Order: sequence, then structure tokens, then C-alpha cells
Amino acid sequence: MFAAACGGVPDEQHPPTQSLTFGELVYRVVRANLETATTCQLESVGQLEPHHADFVRSFDYALSEDIRNDLPDLVGNTIVPVVQNGTLPELVDRIGEALALLVDDQVDPNRETLKAIVSLASSPTLVESTMVTDLAAGVFASPNLPQVLHSARLLMQEHDGVDLVLNDVLSLATHEDAATPSSCTGLVLDDVQGTLLRTDGFVEDTRYALGQPGWMVRPDPNGNPKVLVDAVTNKLAQPFVDADGNEVADVGPTGLPVDAFGRLIDLPYLGVTGTRDNRGRALNPHGGLLYDYYDVKRTPLSFMMQIAADFFEADVHHQIPAIADAVLGAPVTCSDGPTCRAYSSANHPLADLAHLGLELLRYPQASKLMEVLHQLFEDDPDKAEDLLVAAGDVVGALQNSTLTITDSAMYDAFIGIVPLVRQIFTTSNTTGKSTPRLLVDLIAGMTPAEKAQIEQSVSWMVEYKSLSSRPNPMPNGPRVDYGKNRFYLNGSTWVDNRSGLEQAIELLAYADCGFIGCSRGTVSTSCAAATALNGSFGDPDDGTVSEWLLGAMSSKSPQTVSSLINFVDWLNGFSIPFVCNGAGCALEALGCSSAQADDAAAHIPALVSLANSGGLDWLLPIARVFDQQHQMAALVDIFDYIAADFWKGGEYDRKVDNANSFVRRLEPPILSSAKAGAIVKILAALDVLHGIQVPNSTDRASYLLVDVADYAIKLRTVNTRLAPVAGSSIATELLKVARTISARIEAANAKDSVAAVTGFASQYLTETTTLPGGRRVLARPNMRLMFAVGLQAAADLSALSPASQACYIDQFQRDSQTFLTGRNFATLVRLMKQFVVSPNAAPVEDWLVSLLRGRQAPAVEAYGPILQLTAAAASADIAGDDLSSVASWLQRVAKDNESTAMTTLVALDDMIQSDTSGATVQILRNLVGPGPATDGAAPVSVFAATLGDVASVDTGNSCEMRELVTVPMLEYVVTNLSEFLLDDVNGITSIWKLVGTLAPH
Repeated sequence: MFAAACGGVPDEQHPPTQSLTFGELVYRVVRANLETATTCQLESVGQLEPHHADFVRSFDYALSEDIRNDLPDLVGNTIVPVVQNGTLPELVDRIGEALALLVDDQVDPNRETLKAIVSLASSPTLVESTMVTDLAAGVFASPNLPQVLHSARLLMQEHDGVDLVLNDVLSLATHEDAATPSSCTGLVLDDVQGTLLRTDGFVEDTRYALGQPGWMVRPDPNGNPKVLVDAVTNKLAQPFVDADGNEVADVGPTGLPVDAFGRLIDLPYLGVTGTRDNRGRALNPHGGLLYDYYDVKRTPLSFMMQIAADFFEADVHHQIPAIADAVLGAPVTCSDGPTCRAYSSANHPLADLAHLGLELLRYPQASKLMEVLHQLFEDDPDKAEDLLVAAGDVVGALQNSTLTITDSAMYDAFIGIVPLVRQIFTTSNTTGKSTPRLLVDLIAGMTPAEKAQIEQSVSWMVEYKSLSSRPNPMPNGPRVDYGKNRFYLNGSTWVDNRSGLEQAIELLAYADCGFIGCSRGTVSTSCAAATALNGSFGDPDDGTVSEWLLGAMSSKSPQTVSSLINFVDWLNGFSIPFVCNGAGCALEALGCSSAQADDAAAHIPALVSLANSGGLDWLLPIARVFDQQHQMAALVDIFDYIAADFWKGGEYDRKVDNANSFVRRLEPPILSSAKAGAIVKILAALDVLHGIQVPNSTDRASYLLVDVADYAIKLRTVNTRLAPVAGSSIATELLKVARTISARIEAANAKDSVAAVTGFASQYLTETTTLPGGRRVLARPNMRLMFAVGLQAAADLSALSPASQACYIDQFQRDSQTFLTGRNFATLVRLMKQFVVSPNAAPVEDWLVSLLRGRQAPAVEAYGPILQLTAAAASADIAGDDLSSVASWLQRVAKDNESTAMTTLVALDDMIQSDTSGATVQILRNLVGPGPATDGAAPVSVFAATLGDVASVDTGNSCEMRELVTVPMLEYVVTNLSEFLLDDVNGITSIWKLVGTLAPH
């Protein structure tokens, strides 16, 4: 370094026997500008000089020998034209003007943006400069880069119906959908180390070639790389200091690590200089790792990136516009400029759906449910995996059926059944529990064999029309043909194609008539029947024939009921001529109509099939719960509702051939799920939840499922997005919105697009593989880990007070509405629509996907650096005000330069396309790849380090050198750099002139 006492700036010395290289010439231009600065010339040049050799070598390396051989053509055919036509100088002028905004007394008199930049630059960070250059190297590595750039240019020049694609892309940065600032506290939303960046539980997946590890470090409490305790000394390795013994490196006033003398420590955790292992990780003096490293490629974040790559590779985003058009209609003009479009807030089912979904989380038990589910996924991963496989089996069965997520009849059926289910959630004064809670207790108390019997009997009752005897081991009876409707014609003959389950439910519906009991009077056939039978059948509550019959059967064993059913079936064969047939006689006597009695009597054989299936083994205990709760009428109401849906597809005495019954279409996926073992797996998971005690409560975790369902269906005034709705339930309003979405998708014939999206999403659950022992697991083993991470994020709400939870729910609802009804969402949909129709989109999409895939060394990749930078950003505690200041400046720059962005893109593409030798792209690759500098740094890093050292001269404080940049120092550098770029006499124009002298003549 030069000393101030030495006088003026010394002249540049160069060996007379060596020719001046291009790098040397550029270096001299930079040096000359520092020499003519108004202050601190000597100190600035003194900071520049130590970089002389690396700077020149790096510059010359960027213009390597093979490139220099093509330099005349490169300069003459590629660079000179864009210099002479003013395109490149204009671009540089825009950069200079953007920098000038930072020091403009009218725009930013208090230098808020510079303050923010200084604050961010001096804040603890996990970002290493090599990550940025490695990312650039990966971006430029594609051999198809010229073609990709050309396709991108053509794509950006296309008009998407509102504006040029490029302008819409820029508008995403220049137009922010402002949300209401949050005043909520208590929720740690950025705890990524234990969620997205955890490595425990990650499984290597052969589907995704992740390549070599992408090393990152954990942050310490100050946000700096966490220094490990040296196993030899039991202390932090020198030069780090730990005066208070808390195993965290001591920091200075800026929050950065300092040594014993208070000097900043600069020991990058990735690099080639210093003591390193063969992967570039820093080592302590005893050979152990200096920092707490982890492989970011083996984290949930990495798996999320792979899912994103799958998403774009499968062109799933091409389906989004059709769905948006169907559900939301055409965007309307909004107030933010002539190209502003947004979807109507008054008619936005997607925003309604998001709002109501969040409304469910307002119930504290919902977040507690997420907490215990998270506990299940962490403590019993095998059971959790089984649960996901079972869910996948159910989803797969639904996909293979005639049911679809856009089936309006499905939502109509669910809307209708909500009030019926609501009846059974009242708490009994006798037991102190609701019926669903008692049912959970009952199922949890069943043995594995009893649970398997549930699955088996359901399967048989759905698969067969009737069963002549109890299967031993194979059932014997006619199978249902689910390729045909409930009734169909075979020639001129009607074929009854109903399952045993359908017939049993219809029997209970037909027999929901008459009355047995004395509560309506003691002198009646009903009372006489009750008096004669009640003592033998446990004194069931008075009710219709179905209600009394279920109550009576619930008091007996399956064997006794089976014998009774066989007797009733035998008795049903007798009749009184011209009066009534079999059991119909008794039903009419009890008050049923002749038609009801006949229909019920005709379905009594269904009880035989039910008994032979083994269904009584578990149905009778369930019926007993309803009887004890005095809710048999509510249970029969549900059967009536299901039967009414069946009857949309015809009845025993009113046969029609149609597929109007939703529940009938639900039977094939039920059968497939049962045969796949899904029911047993789901019941086993329920057992696990039943064994977990809710924190700070005596309740079982399984009760949370009941409580959340109760909350969802309870009558209340529902806080919908647009207005409160009295006398409804959250579940009903959610189903209404889903019904609206379904109807619109059907009307717009967008079902295939929805199927493509749901098919893509569901494959992560439906695709399985079988382990050597026969156990089925998910084909993508990290899905369980992803669910655990997602559940933990939702479960964090449970630790907050009800008021804090409500505050966050309100905030999330506002944010979701702001985004979905804002300009940027509509712009994104419009851009995706253009990607669908554009002939130029495919190369760009393929290139973007390639960036999200790992590569084996020595191939250069962008994937690792993308993950490293994302992890570093997610791990940083960045001041929001600082980011806002920088973002505001960037938005202004983007707005001011929208008109020149296209010109710049076209010029860049023209340069690349006219460079037939590929020299321009190679220069870019040379700039960001490892270079000839002493530490192997990329040339662009050398240039940045040079600028940083020059900028360390504090022009406002006697030209002293500072370890950290201050606002006056940065202002001085920005001012000089801006002036250099905008100076038409002594600034960068001299380089344009130099280019002209190098052009071929």
C-alpha cells in the first residue's frame, strides 16, 4: 500500500519488454479514474494495486487464448455493432442512472437505501461469494444457452393479450400487492433448520440423481456460521473466542465474529485456501470440521425443489389457466395502470376456499390435531408411512372409479348429509361423551382380528349381491358388476345388480315406518308388540320399526341375531292370501303402508348376507353405542339419506337404468381400498392416535379428530370471506364453494385439466413399492418427511394463546385474499397461458427444469448453489425495513427501464447469435468459473474483491481504511461509479473508444 507521506500518486510501472494485454489496458483505465478522483486518490490507488496481478490475469483469462484468436471477429461482428448503434452504451447509461438514484437528493435525501444496503452487508449471513459464481456457472453451463436465450427473446416479444410478455414479467417486480402489516407475535415462521433444512429422516431416492453434496452450515444464535467445539480442546477453535463459555463465537458491535483483539474474522466455510478437506470444508487445527456442516441436497427443501422440477417437467402449469378461466372467469380491469388486470373479488371461489380453510384453523383443537399428527409422524414413522399408503390406496381407488373431484353430485350428497351427522355429535347426559367419541373408544378397543373383520365384511358386502353362507374361506354368491348400473336390462329382462350393502341399507330405509312402543298410547298393536318383545331384547327405545329393530339387535350377540335373522327370513316365506306377504303382515300391523311393508319384506334376505359376511360382529357393538346414546333415530336418518341417493338409480319396484346415484359410484373405490388393506391401516393409525395424550389435557389425541369434525359441522354464523352467513356451518359453506367450483369446471369442460393436476399431485401417494418382507411403502420415501415438516408448521399455532392464534388466522386470510384477488396472481395466470400457446416456451421451460436437477461431478450444476442460496436466505434474520428500502429502489429502477428492457434483450440475443464462434458465451463462463487468481477465485469475484477494497477507503474520515463499509464510503463509491458510467469524456466512453480501435478495419 502507498503511504500518504510519499506525495502524489505514483506512476504506473510496466516492464518494457512485455506487451500490454487487454486486461492491463482496462486496469489502467480504472486506475486513471481513481487518480483523478477529488479525494483520497493515493489511498484508493493503494487499495487497488495489491490486486493488480490477479485483476489483469483474471481479465485476460476471461478473454482466453482461443477467444483472443476470434477477437477480431468477436469485436467486429458482435461488440462493435451494439456499441456503434448505441445499444450497449445505452444499457450502461441505464445502470449509471439507477446508481445515481441512490445518491439523488430529491429521490432519497436521507440515503435510506444506502443505509439499508450497508446494514444488510454488515449483517451476519451464510452467503458465500462462491455460491453466486457457482450459480452463474451452472446457469451458463448449458450447451444450448444460445438457443435458450433466443427462444426467451422471442417469447418475451410475444403479446399475451394485455401486454408484452417481458413487460408482464417485469410487472411482477414493479407492482406489489400490498398486504396489511401484521401486528401478530409469537409464531416463529422462519424456523427452517428443524423443518425444511433438517437432514434426519431423509432417504436417498434413486428417482432423483442429486449428485455431489451441497455443503451448508447451520447458523449460530447470531446468524453466523456455527463454529463447532474442537473435540481435542473442548473449546472453539482459534481465532474464535468464547469468553462466556456458551459455545457460540463472540461477536463485535456489528454481530460478526471477532478474535481476541476485536478484529473481524474472515474464514469462509467453503473455499480452497487455508486448511480444508477435499470437499472445501474448513478444518480446525486438529483436523476436525471447523463449522457445523450439513448437505442441503439431502433435506426436505431439496425434495421440494425436485417436486417443483417434476411439476414443470410434466407441464402441469399448462393446466392452471384453463382451471382459472373456468372457475374465475375473465380478469377485470383494475386501477394500477392501463395493463392492470385482476380477478373479481366479489366472485372468487378460490379466495373463498382459502378463507374458509383457514377458518377451520381458528379452532384451537385443529392446531392441536396437527401437533399430535406431527408427533405420530416423528415417533412412529412406520405407522405414519402405513397411513400415507392407505390414503394413497383410497385416492388411487377413487381415481380408478367413475368419481371425480369435479363431481357435483358428490358435493350435493355431502351437503345434504351434514345436518344428519350433526345430530349425533351432542353429548349424552348419561355417558358424558358424544357418540363419535364413544365410537372411537370402541374401535380403539378392538383387536387386530376384529379390525380385519371390518375390512373383510365391508369388502364382501360391496362385492357380492348376496352370500348364501359365511365364507370359509371364500365367499359364495353372485358378484356385482360395477361396469353396469344398479338395474339394467338384459334383453327384455331386468337384472338386479345391487350389492348386499345397498340392499341392507334400503331395507332399513323401507322399514323406517310404523312404530313400536307405548309412548303413543298403551292400547295399540305397537304397544302390544313392545310389551311382548322388549324384555327379551334389552328394552330398546320406542321408535320406527328400523329404529326399534336396530336397538333390539344391538342387545344380542352376533350368533343370536344371526339365528333370529334366519328365522325371520324363513317366516317371511309365508303369506296370508289376498291380505299380506310374510313379514309384511307384521309391518303393516305396526303402521307401515302396504308398499313399505312389501318393499321391506322383499329385502329381508339382505340381513342374511349381512350376517354371513361377519358384519354383525362389529355393526352390533356400533349400534349398541347409538342405542345407549338414545340416538338410533339419528343413525336411521343417515341410512334413509343414503338409500334416497341409491334410489336415484332406481328401486326394487321402480327399476331404471342410470348412474345417478353418487353413493353407488363410491362403492368400487371402497372395494378397492378394502382389498388393498387401507381400512385396517387407517384404523391402526387411529389406534396410535388414541394412545397419545393431548398436551395439557386428559383427552386422547383421537378425540381431536372428533372435536374438529364437530366444530366444522356445528351450526353457527360462519365468517365467510364476503359476509357472515347465519345458521350454517363451516363444512357446509366449504362444500358449497367446492360445489360452485365443480359446476364451473364441468360447464367449461375443464375436467381434464383438473384431472391432470390432481393426478400429478396424487402420484406421490399412490405410487408404492414393496419391501422384501412384503410391506408396501411409498415409492418416494421422503413424502413422509414432507408431511412431518408441513404438520410441524401448522402445529406451531397450538403453542400460542387463542388471541394470538386468531390474530395470525386473520392475517393469513387477509394475505391470501390480497394475493388471489390482486394483480400479480392474474398476471401469473396470463403468463402461464402464454407458455401454453407459445412455440418458443418449450426450450426455456426445459432449461429451467435442468437448473433444478442435480448432476454428477465434474459436471457444472446450478442446483446445488440454488439450494445453498435459498437455505442461506431462509436462515438469515433480515431486517424487513432494510429489504423494503432496497426493494423500493429496485422497483423504481425496473419501472424506469421497462421501455429499454426489450431493446437490451434483443441486443444481447443479437450479440450471441452473431457470435458464431461462441466466444461471448465462453467469456461469460470464464468470468464465473474458477480462474487464475491466487486463490482460484472466479474472475468476477476478483473484480468484486478489488472494488470492495477500494470502497473500504473512508473518504469522509481522513481516508482511513475500514473493515466494514459505511454509508459515506458507499455513497462515495456509488457516486464515482455512476459518474464513471455516465461520463462521456473520461468515463466508460474511453472503453467504447478502445473497442473501436480493436475492431478490424
